[in-house]
Amino acid sequence: MRNVISIIIVIMNTDYSQIRIEQVDAFTFDFYDALNRYYLKVEIDAPTQLIIYTWHLFVPVEAIINTYIAVGKFIYAHQLKIIKGVSDLQYSEGSFEQHNDWMSREYLPKSIKHGYKATAYVKPQDFYTALALELFLENNPEGHQYKILNTKEEALEWLKGIE
Repeated sequence: MRNVISIIIVIMNTDYSQIRIEQVDAFTFDFYDALNRYYLKVEIDAPTQLIIYTWHLFVPVEAIINTYIAVGKFIYAHQLKIIKGVSDLQYSEGSFEQHNDWMSREYLPKSIKHGYKATAYVKPQDFYTALALELFLENNPEGHQYKILNTKEEALEWLKGIE
């Protein structure tokens, strides 16, 4: 019983905004949450101006926001131009609905001003993730094209037409 109580106390005292990033290669990063759970792979293909986010598990809103800020800082520091992306949500779990307002009012409009044009979303398997995506897309900012597809391969194929 003592171990269970200790785990509960650790979880209750965890700062979910904390993330850990491991650079796999020059343009690939693995992200871990405050409990050291792997939740995201980010791959940047500079020649095609493409970014791929492959999400796993449930991620608290604070960590999602800090993730996008960290990626944005990397893109800015390396003077990369990203015009299109894949957000692969098929392995994501739970709702990210709380981040929707921030993403649609702050992050995406700034990205669009810097040339970002389109996102291909890979359809989530989780009901709550699918619902959060649907709610997010109801407030899709002007100038941002999107499409929901079944596989990452379909998403990449659709994005080939975005220049």
